[in-house]
Amino acid sequence: MAFALSRTSGPLDNASDAAASQSVQEEQPSSAMTADEIAAVAGSGSLDGVKLPHLFASESSGDGASAPVEGVDVGRVVVGKPTVVNVWAWNCAPCRQELPLIEKWSKDNPDVQVVTVHAAREEQRGRNFLSEIGVDLETYSDTVDVVGSALNLPRVVPISVIFNPDGSVARMHPGEFTSAKEITDTVRGALS
Repeated sequence: MAFALSRTSGPLDNASDAAASQSVQEEQPSSAMTADEIAAVAGSGSLDGVKLPHLFASESSGDGASAPVEGVDVGRVVVGKPTVVNVWAWNCAPCRQELPLIEKWSKDNPDVQVVTVHAAREEQRGRNFLSEIGVDLETYSDTVDVVGSALNLPRVVPISVIFNPDGSVARMHPGEFTSAKEITDTVRGALS
């Protein structure tokens, strides 16, 4: 069985990547964290203190001016209930197949919270991607790879991290889930 993994950041690999990059309107990354805050959580193995804005958070105020986006402490989000955090990117082909499956699994398993993290700088492309594939999951925007740094994740997407109710990592699953049974076996196995 083969699956494709996509890098979440790094230099452009070829001319087509460069052309695609130039066609994207320049966006200012909306990290709610300072460089010092990011450095403080790097390698902690926890999402405690990792603040990310919702991907669909409004960035404009009533007068049309850009307003700062307030971040949510994702460490607090994953505490209190078993949680699956799925990290994906708009340019990841396996993510296109996996996200609808994860959404359906989430609806069928309400005892486990599912949230996703768009790990790419191009927030608008992430919003467009979710709209295009018809997925509506709780999604945060990570334009500077804070989640990957905090949890020491491999720099690939998709990747899912299963958290115990106390917020500790139970298991990491790099790669695409291809069936509901695979998700169930992985999540339930990690939480047992």
